[in-house]
Amino acid sequence: MAKYVISPDVGLCLAERNAAVEGEHRILAPTLFRSQILSLLYRAVQHGRIAKTEADRRLSYLRSPWIFQV
Repeated sequence: MAKYVISPDVGLCLAERNAAVEGEHRILAPTLFRSQILSLLYRAVQHGRIAKTEADRRLSYLRSPWIFQV
């Protein structure tokens, strides 16, 4: 099983593409991952880069069980 540590930027890219993570792979994220994601999504909505509904969808994607906190 391969383990990958991702940054918030990569997490948002995966969420934007609604990427499927294969069963034999594990995605790990630093403890600050959630707060950094929330900050990035909030700023994107505030600046009009994405709609709030899209930010909610991406956040739901990133809350899925395939991301494990380190």
